[in-house]
Amino acid sequence: MDYINKNPWKGLNYYVEGDTLYGRSEEIEQLSRFILNNRQTVLYGKSGIGKSSIINAGIFPIAREEGLFPVSIRFDHASERTYMQQIREAIANTGVEIYYNSKSVYDQQETLWEFFHRVKFYNKENKIVNPLLIFDQFEEIFSLQKNENIKIAFFSELADLINDVRPSSANLLDSENESEVQLLEIKGNIEDLDLNLDIDEPKDDFYQKALFHIVFVIREDFLSYFERYTQYIPPLRTSKFPLLPLSEKQAKEVIMKPKEGLIDEAVALMIIRKVTGTNDFIFNNNMVAEIDAAILSLYLSRLYDKKREDEQQITPLLVNKFSEDIIKDFYEEAIKNIPNKEIYVIEDFLITKENRRNNVSMSELLDNDVDEHTLDYLINNRKLLRQFSYNNDLRIEFIHDVLCPVVRNRIETREKNVKIKRMRMLRTIMVALLVISAVGTFLLYSSMKRDVQMVEKKVEEMDSKNDSLIVDVKKSEEIIMDAIAGINENNKENEQTDSVPYERAFIDGINENNKENEQIPNNQNDNSKELPQGKWPMTATNLLKENDLVGMSNWDLKVMRNEIYARHGYVFITDDMKNYFNRQEWYVKLHKESNINKIKLSSTEINNIQLIKQVETELENKRNDENCKLTSGDYVLKGTLLNEKNKIDRIDLNLKVHDDGKCEGTFTNHKLKVTWDVEGFINNNWVKIKTLKYSWVLEADRRTEGGFFYGIMKCSDSKQPYKITLKLK
Repeated sequence: MDYINKNPWKGLNYYVEGDTLYGRSEEIEQLSRFILNNRQTVLYGKSGIGKSSIINAGIFPIAREEGLFPVSIRFDHASERTYMQQIREAIANTGVEIYYNSKSVYDQQETLWEFFHRVKFYNKENKIVNPLLIFDQFEEIFSLQKNENIKIAFFSELADLINDVRPSSANLLDSENESEVQLLEIKGNIEDLDLNLDIDEPKDDFYQKALFHIVFVIREDFLSYFERYTQYIPPLRTSKFPLLPLSEKQAKEVIMKPKEGLIDEAVALMIIRKVTGTNDFIFNNNMVAEIDAAILSLYLSRLYDKKREDEQQITPLLVNKFSEDIIKDFYEEAIKNIPNKEIYVIEDFLITKENRRNNVSMSELLDNDVDEHTLDYLINNRKLLRQFSYNNDLRIEFIHDVLCPVVRNRIETREKNVKIKRMRMLRTIMVALLVISAVGTFLLYSSMKRDVQMVEKKVEEMDSKNDSLIVDVKKSEEIIMDAIAGINENNKENEQTDSVPYERAFIDGINENNKENEQIPNNQNDNSKELPQGKWPMTATNLLKENDLVGMSNWDLKVMRNEIYARHGYVFITDDMKNYFNRQEWYVKLHKESNINKIKLSSTEINNIQLIKQVETELENKRNDENCKLTSGDYVLKGTLLNEKNKIDRIDLNLKVHDDGKCEGTFTNHKLKVTWDVEGFINNNWVKIKTLKYSWVLEADRRTEGGFFYGIMKCSDSKQPYKITLKLK
């Protein structure tokens, strides 16, 4: 392990399960009792105070000891997946197996109440376990979720779950139409399951009680939003637990306990004064100043990194040398070797206008010219960014909320400098115009002066040729006309040789300067009719036919359909479309948020969208059919059987399928621990087999995508058929 990895403080990194969290033992004990004694808990505190760390390092281990399995949930508010789907996926990722009750089926549209009243959770030891749901960074639902209807719908489902009110959607189910058992294999090996368990059978599709604990982790400055959306959930009003800043006793423990003898009490006092900015702070058990846990951890971590390897203690000299502007110095030191262009992209993407942290897909940063090595350096070397996986997507965010003010200040300074630069450019242009005007005036004056001199010269010539006072009028007219012609000719020479080249050179210089500072797109002639932008411009003007879409891939169809919205400035939510259209030079966002109702489509565009979507669906269905197509070969089907005692038996079918669909193999009932030889017929849509020595017949057909078969297994001497569910492996 290298020297840096021996650092006993984690800086701005979260503490995780297995880490020792110093200074918070009292809160961990109190909070764990609070969570276990209440079905719901709201943990709140200031940004950077250590809420996530106390949950991960303190609460998770205690929950496991009490028979709960912790589920950390952080919503992806830009995802097309519903919050219910994200909760189900987070539970699945813990490794438990989810069993729906014997009278229920998995429903893609089920609510929170329906889900937790339909299922039981089993660990690897085949024991029922109950979830502890931790909604971390829950304030992001208020800052990142722009669709008000989605927020209202989620809190409505949450109210039904916590208040234990059966939703109307659950009452619409037809209880006479009993559904087959469906096994959702999340993780683990189905071979090791033993479902010989005594569980309470539901009276209808739902269990009477849903057993769970739920914790919302939220910043205290968002409590008013939380209260507004949960006003109809009374239990949440009396279930709040505040996490306070470190006391001096706790701060002293954080400083001195991780590595005994490294820091003595006098140096600990100096460090607290540096972090809090209070020069008169003393250890007297009175809370004089609030001590920010995140800044203290960062300060200690950086102090340790600056200590020489041969030094046994952190000395007062080292503390006095260390800058008091901790966060700013940490940030600027981390980015000093990164090109400004890449840092600007990272800052703009990872901080919202409301000065909150944002997380984006790594691919989105890479698509905007941030180098992969830069991200690796800032994540693994400088510990400025955090990388995490969500729904098979690598996402990036700043390591901690305390960085937000520093980054926001840099963005505002940068924007201010851009404005100043533009003002200077504008003043330069104004001065240039004044100079051009002055030069033009001077040239005009010089030209007029030469014209007058020419007229005077002509008159003098006339006077020298005529001594008499009487001048021939006709001759005079000719002389005057010649003078005027000379004036016009002289003006033409001036226009060609003096004024125009000078003015044109000056204007060209200004244009060249503008190109260097800011790229300005060329405007097309107003009289020319612009064609629709994009790869498929005809979708805006011509009605498509199915033949026009033959041979196109699903990706091309999706881009073609969304290109219609893009031409109207639609702001895309999904990463694939967002990344694609952000790379198109013609694409301009005309709305502040994704609201399809603000887009006015023509009837042609609406019809084209419907047709493209129809073809997309047909291609997707065809692809699903191809993926599930059974050809000759060896197949394994695993599933469940509902026996005469209304209990679940695990079953397997191992079949060898021939070209004509005939098959033979074995049928295994793991509950009875028996295996029978079978033969029969199987194709893409149904399976029918019988045992060779017994009068058992199994019939099932596919009614959903993904390889599921549903049906019955019956015997001539059985009173009723057994329901079975099988999944193609």
